[in-house]
Amino acid sequence: MYIILSLFILLLALLITIWLIIKQKKSTVKTTIKSIESEQKILQKPSIEFISKEYFEYIVDNAQYFNRMNQLDLIARDISNINSYKKLYKDGYKDFTDVEKDLLISLTNTLNESLKQTPKLYSIPWKFAKIDFNLEKGFPHTHSDTIVLSNNFFALEEKSMIETLLHEKIHVYQRLYPLQTYNLISSWNISVIDRIENYKQARNNPDINNFIYAYKDKAFLQIYNSDHPKDISDSTVVYYNPPDNNEKHAITKHDLNIPEVVTQFEHPYEIMATLIPKIILYNYQEPSNFMNSTMEWIKTNL
Repeated sequence: MYIILSLFILLLALLITIWLIIKQKKSTVKTTIKSIESEQKILQKPSIEFISKEYFEYIVDNAQYFNRMNQLDLIARDISNINSYKKLYKDGYKDFTDVEKDLLISLTNTLNESLKQTPKLYSIPWKFAKIDFNLEKGFPHTHSDTIVLSNNFFALEEKSMIETLLHEKIHVYQRLYPLQTYNLISSWNISVIDRIENYKQARNNPDINNFIYAYKDKAFLQIYNSDHPKDISDSTVVYYNPPDNNEKHAITKHDLNIPEVVTQFEHPYEIMATLIPKIILYNYQEPSNFMNSTMEWIKTNL
């Protein structure tokens, strides 16, 4: 009787042990599956789209950029009114060639590998439109969620093309994540001081917002050099006192205490879109409070 009882207890213990092992394995498998699904969700390869003319016209109709254009913006583009420019812009839509599409697919695939370290930025879909090179002087820019290119882009070297695409994708990020963008700009001790419509000489830019920003209580912005600008490049970045005071002078990046690699500084959105590609693509580093706050921000916001 004692032997039978002992065997029963051993068998019960064995069955309990087997059950616990099976349960643990199932739990491990579930955890692994969830981990894989989570990783796949974060690293879901972003789509690429060459938008239709209809969608292009829709984003032009709804872009704030055109509505905030001032008289000097019109003169610099040799147009009479905003509606005329919208029509010209829509008529300037072009189809990408197959070669151009293949090149953009290849470039974005290369960029995607670099952007896996920044999941929010990585996950933003790539959307492209092509326009006539005479519009906006052929410069790459964005409207809404779309990067707008001209033939000028395809004349660049590959390194410049990759950096340009990332620069423009950051402008799309700025529209999708305005609070996070605001937090970064604030960490640079740069703050909103006014609205752009109060500065009649201001040169508008599709990639910036409606605000003028200040550093050390002085506005900085790009203004036209005269009341009859030849084109949009006939302009200068200046420190500018409030609109009722015409005192202003040209500035450099050193006046704003920004990193040496920043080449566009008319607006904090341009500072951000110029600096971050240098960090992501080339691991740019510099011992400064500006860079320290930027690196900390990248860790939690991109």
